[in-house]
Amino acid sequence: MSHIPVKTKIASVKLTPEQYKAIEQRAERCGVRLSVWMRSILLQAASRNSSEGYLRIREPDGATT
Repeated sequence: MSHIPVKTKIASVKLTPEQYKAIEQRAERCGVRLSVWMRSILLQAASRNSSEGYLRIREPDGATT
């Protein structure tokens, strides 16, 4: 029987209503809860090699963060 690690840490972000709706819809299309989808995306991003140390995000208005 495998041991499932207990998740005790929380990572939160602030989103616009439009951003929240977009990720909520993506999770629904994937057939998973929002938290499962977000965890998967974050862990994929964390495992990538990047010379900048972070991923550059393109906002809908063209700004980058």
